[in-house]
Amino acid sequence: MSYDPKASMIAQTFDLKPLLRQRGLSLDSEMRLEDTLYPLFAKTAKINRNDFYKLMSDNEERKRIRRSIFGQDKCFLLRGHAITLDKTNELNFTKSFEWYVSQLLLTEFSFFTVGYGVKTEDTPQGSDFDVLGFGLDLFVHVECKTGSPKNICKNHVVEFKSRTDFIGADINIFYIDYNGLSGDSAALLDDFNQVFLEDRVYKITKPQSGFEIYQVGVAPTFVIDTNKSSKRLMRPLNCT
Repeated sequence: MSYDPKASMIAQTFDLKPLLRQRGLSLDSEMRLEDTLYPLFAKTAKINRNDFYKLMSDNEERKRIRRSIFGQDKCFLLRGHAITLDKTNELNFTKSFEWYVSQLLLTEFSFFTVGYGVKTEDTPQGSDFDVLGFGLDLFVHVECKTGSPKNICKNHVVEFKSRTDFIGADINIFYIDYNGLSGDSAALLDDFNQVFLEDRVYKITKPQSGFEIYQVGVAPTFVIDTNKSSKRLMRPLNCT
């Protein structure tokens, strides 16, 4: 199947721009599917958007993509096709994960409008909002991080708080995509306590999926860690 950037997996009910305008925000720009890994995967392995969504929803597949990007595997195998990735694809992968989270809001949580890589006028520190979503009487902001929580420094939390203060969403989520060991996010949670001036971070639940969810004080801010608490080592993948 050929790559069609205009084909929408799930149609949005409204455009993002007027909804942001209602909140006093002016849309400057937002990322598109062309900025993700989808064009490369679609061209090489003939996948469509639904296939790409299923691929990005798989924790192990995302891990394999990361391993290829950082040289732990020689390539990423997709439908029998060997796709060579390297650090030049890191931003494409980050935007792929943001796209996936935005589509997750549409498909699983019945949001009617989403955007990712969104920039508004006067965005703090010239950065963007990874994912914004509008549901029924609900405006959500999601910050996406891929990789170990140990690589997320306190300054990242400070910048996240600055964006949450600016955007004025009903719920703010700091979403860490990670397949490492349970407990790696302990130092990061301490940073949230200090930056958000809360006494503690509350652990809500640890479902069978392995996700760990925390609430920062009584504020509508949550940290989601997708770690699997797994000590199983993956063998390097050799592609010929």
